[in-house]
Amino acid sequence: MLKPFTLCLYLISVLIPLLINNIQTAAIAENRLRIAELILAEGVVERKQAGESEYKTVQVTVDLFHGDLLRVRRGGRAIIRCTSNGMTWLIPDDNIPRGVANTCTPPS
Repeated sequence: MLKPFTLCLYLISVLIPLLINNIQTAAIAENRLRIAELILAEGVVERKQAGESEYKTVQVTVDLFHGDLLRVRRGGRAIIRCTSNGMTWLIPDDNIPRGVANTCTPPS
């Protein structure tokens, strides 16, 4: 059985890094710059956000941020609209990740 002092040290060594990571993640999310919006999604359209390791399926009217990657599975369709100039972009359905910032520049 752990002594109370040892248990406290263990909990602190586990909880403090978790809290710091959550604070850093929240700060990064607040500073993310919206550069586009997904205005059409048919079939399987996936996004990987900056700092994440996995793609997640997304739906229409999702905000897209600098650092986001999109991929469209074969037979799918996705169109995004850039925030800065209203330009639209049809993303190819070749399952290749595309950086949103490659087409949409951050608004000034």
